[in-house]
Amino acid sequence: MSTVMTTPKLDTFRELLAAFTRKDWEAYKARLAPDAVYEETATHLRFSGPEEIVEWLRAWTTAFPDVRATVMSTTESPNEIMAEVAWEGTHSGPLAVPMGTIPPTGKVGNLRAVLVNVFAGDRVREIRHYFDLMDLLGQLGVTPGAAVAEAEVEAAAVQGAAPS
Repeated sequence: MSTVMTTPKLDTFRELLAAFTRKDWEAYKARLAPDAVYEETATHLRFSGPEEIVEWLRAWTTAFPDVRATVMSTTESPNEIMAEVAWEGTHSGPLAVPMGTIPPTGKVGNLRAVLVNVFAGDRVREIRHYFDLMDLLGQLGVTPGAAVAEAEVEAAAVQGAAPS
């Protein structure tokens, strides 16, 4: 018989992942400190405060509505939880990335990532999300050049001009 170890911080981390998967944004925000920061190294994006963070996470769940997270391993220090996570989901909605918006491909993306959650008391103050965006884009059949071209067409349409 195996025993699953748990701590209050690990419970909070698991509750965050579960709230994300359920798209229960109120539950997600309840576990964040008021000055929480979320940073994605792959996209070079940073969001401050629970509202901004959730708005960005909604974009991911719009792109991958059936997203699931499998926790592969965790490590805990006095004020951090570090976890290796395997994400999986079907790209069935628009995906906003720094180079533009990628239309749905219908392909399944599998992505290994590391999440570092820094705590202030019993709430998460900082989330650093490390993953390989190029790996995901490759799985979706999207190359950076194609994504940039799509973004240029989209921007030109918004501005009412022909793309360059």
